[in-house]
Amino acid sequence: MNRIIGFILIIFILCTMLSGCYDSRDVDDLTYVIAVGLDKGKLEPLRLTLQYAVPKEMGGGGGGGGGEGGGSKAISTVTVECSSLSSGINLVNGFVSKQINVSHAIVAVFSEELAKEGISKFLYGMERGREFRPNMYVAVSRGSAEHYLSQVQPIQEVDPTKYYQLIFSSYKYTGFAPNSKLFSLLNKFKNTMGQPVVALAGVSKHKSLDDFAKDPDFAKKPPTTEQNFLPGNIIKQGDIAGEIMGLAVFDGDKFMGEMTGEESTDYLMVTGDYSNSYLTMPDPKKPDNYIILNVKQSRYPVSKVKLMGNTPQINVEIKLEADFIAIQSGFNYENPQNLGLVENAASSLIKDRVTRFLNRTSKEFQCDICSFGKEAVKKFLTTKQWNDYNWFGKYKNANFNVKVEMRIRRPGLMIRTVPINTSQGG
Repeated sequence: MNRIIGFILIIFILCTMLSGCYDSRDVDDLTYVIAVGLDKGKLEPLRLTLQYAVPKEMGGGGGGGGGEGGGSKAISTVTVECSSLSSGINLVNGFVSKQINVSHAIVAVFSEELAKEGISKFLYGMERGREFRPNMYVAVSRGSAEHYLSQVQPIQEVDPTKYYQLIFSSYKYTGFAPNSKLFSLLNKFKNTMGQPVVALAGVSKHKSLDDFAKDPDFAKKPPTTEQNFLPGNIIKQGDIAGEIMGLAVFDGDKFMGEMTGEESTDYLMVTGDYSNSYLTMPDPKKPDNYIILNVKQSRYPVSKVKLMGNTPQINVEIKLEADFIAIQSGFNYENPQNLGLVENAASSLIKDRVTRFLNRTSKEFQCDICSFGKEAVKKFLTTKQWNDYNWFGKYKNANFNVKVEMRIRRPGLMIRTVPINTSQGG
């Protein structure tokens, strides 16, 4: 009898322990936030924008069949002014029928105005909160974060979260922005060996190419490569107004300034996060034409730091390889005797670019965003010695020696370039 009672008691306890639905929430009862925007408020300290998914539109419930309901109709935004991130979310819960859930948020966007005052107090709330993912992206908007999120139109994706996942990971094949995740940003805030950067976001300044042509700021601008832009200044027209390009530089948790898409590529090359992108360079023999290369990182970059009093000497070695994409002049650079001209010209171009970029981080921003401090700290025996040296204070005096080695591996689908024959001669 005692064995039967014990058996029944065990079954009862197991049933109690395995009944895990007492605190469950149906997915239909939740509003899933996919992006968070934070601006400086007018009436309250913070203006919070939540962009959330509209499931019935994502599934074609808004009148279209199948997956036709994607794009901008699949997302909606709400903006409130509040004292903090958590209070803002709670405030939205007061008038949105379904409970707000941020566990699927892909990106947090801060306005430059707010970022200049410091963003750590908001990020610490995300770090402590259970629903915020540590691998969510962080960006700084050149205008208001509210305006940027309102202009995002993921036309090609049925699932709007896919848009943010793809656009913020596009640095792998464009080099236009850094890989800016929440956990890495928080780590950089707290360490003494490097300072953080995040991606720059913005909204197109004009709606048509004709408007750009009429703008005196663009009409007087000298010819440039496709990388040397900031978000909002990309010369384009179309349905997609939101843009991601360039670096937002931070000193601690305060925004210090902007760097272009070209400088973002330089940053990736120096830090080892570079994968591949296109390089447009002047033709060594015919400068009015361009050579386009698909450049890849062949070896992880090597950085060495020598401490010479208050003047750090930083040596950077970058090794790249490339494929020919186009030779506009039609000159036979595939010939081994001519190949070195392009390799040397490309190496020199990138060397000069990277050197300018590093000098700007040191002299203008005085921020070690490439984390050369990881090499400098090896020169010290104790943490106290390292802290007393004050690396961030010395970085503004740094001198740079950059070495770039470029090797062109493949000519594409052409073995050699043959000149065009005309009545005037080849």
